Amino acid sequence: MVTLFQDSEEIPIFDASCIQEFIQYKWETYGLRFHIFGFLMHCVYVVIINIYVYFNYLRENDEASQQKFVILLAAGIIYPWIYDLT
Repeated sequence: MVTLFQDSEEIPIFDASCIQEFIQYKWETYGLRFHIFGFLMHCVYVVIINIYVYFNYLRENDEASQQKFVILLAAGIIYPWIYDLT
């Protein structure tokens, strides 16, 4: 990541080592964990959708169990919704 800024001729401020260290610090402190958490939330939501499709469309099911999956899907969409709003 640091070499990306060093190779750029358009933004000379990124040549400064203090800026490179600051960006690296921000990535390691905040960015990496934030994106990993978002990725894991996305994976969980995709698994819930696959389970929902399997139980509701590939197997015969009653309405009570369908409501449980709808609640899980609604709960799983809360994080992406809040993320998009912020």
